[in-house]
Amino acid sequence: MKKLLLISALIFSASVMFGQCQAKFSKHQAVDPITRLPIPNKAILVDSSIGSPGMLYSWDFGDSSAPQTGLNVTHTYATHGSYVVCLTIIDSTVVGLCTSVFCDTLTVDSSGNVRSAFTVSTGNSLASITENKTLNNIKVYPNPAQEFTTLDFESLNSTDLTIRIIDTKGSQVQVLERGIFSGSNRIQLNTSSLEEGMYIIQLQDGNSFTTKRLQIVR
Repeated sequence: MKKLLLISALIFSASVMFGQCQAKFSKHQAVDPITRLPIPNKAILVDSSIGSPGMLYSWDFGDSSAPQTGLNVTHTYATHGSYVVCLTIIDSTVVGLCTSVFCDTLTVDSSGNVRSAFTVSTGNSLASITENKTLNNIKVYPNPAQEFTTLDFESLNSTDLTIRIIDTKGSQVQVLERGIFSGSNRIQLNTSSLEEGMYIIQLQDGNSFTTKRLQIVR
């Protein structure tokens, strides 16, 4: 199994500034707001550019794809690796148009990852990662569980789903992959090997990430 982790090492950055504007962003591993555990295959670029509220944004994700315009965009890479991401801003100032470019390298390793693709979202806060949920109406039953528990949920897409069960120490105790369909889905989990206690179930389909609590009783 593979786990994509955001490597925060800075390879290079470049800023070309004219007038009073300056492009800038920071890189972050996406973290679940409830469990505070890292979200696999997810990174966030938080904008910290200097300029007017009406300035224009253009993101080049460094994988030969077409640039995307706007502050809040999402891009999915086909595979892990290192990519030079460049943000260009254009702003109107008292001395005319100001253009600034900032580049940084986003690196994701291949050790222990369940899939090769990963997604990066941009915006002005870490909350951007919670947008565009594709898994909804998630139910876990029975809960508390003994030998088995069942996941019922709705998916907006037919895709691959990664399910992780994590204990209270943050250790991954079970992981499995399932193909799911657009619409209603039901997956039964074998919990007979789990010790009594509380666990977190992580569900990730490449576009959406969510967690549910599970109690095991013996």
